[in-house]
Amino acid sequence: MTMMTVHVAVFLITLSGLTFEIGLTRIYSATIWYHYAFIAVSVALLGWGLGGVALHVLRRFVTPTIEKAALLSMSYGATLVVCLWLIVQFPFRLERLPLYFIAPLVPFLLAGMALSMIFHLNREIASTLYFADLIGASLGALSVTFLLERFGSESTLLLAAAAPMAAAAFLSRRYRKAAIRRP
Repeated sequence: MTMMTVHVAVFLITLSGLTFEIGLTRIYSATIWYHYAFIAVSVALLGWGLGGVALHVLRRFVTPTIEKAALLSMSYGATLVVCLWLIVQFPFRLERLPLYFIAPLVPFLLAGMALSMIFHLNREIASTLYFADLIGASLGALSVTFLLERFGSESTLLLAAAAPMAAAAFLSRRYRKAAIRRP
């Protein structure tokens, strides 16, 4: 694995994250009352941050490796699809509001853990990884408008799930075949 592949993986994870976050905002504004759409942003920020905290708290039990980061990235992509399925499967009713909070928290938590692990393992290039992070997030925020217009909310989120799978393939040869076969 080269340093460039780590940068591409970070780029893809953050590209997916912003696309997921904004796509989720669109879905929430259409399926639940529009004033609850901000929840997507709040849950995203909570999940990203909680992922780093979880990794820090579990540092005595979990030894960071690039293989584990790839597995977390793959898990993020898979849970993104599960989150979308749950939202579609269970149309909004007020008693289901916690589901709309918790379902997206899991993918963002896993994405936060994957990024934290990658940054932890590559401290010496953290500044350039952060640049890849910012470029990925920026491109995700810019491209999501086009994707939402062209493909709709649900399809856009499914496309967003492909990026962390590709990131896992860039990070690990071991998970490359599994990552390519998923969503």
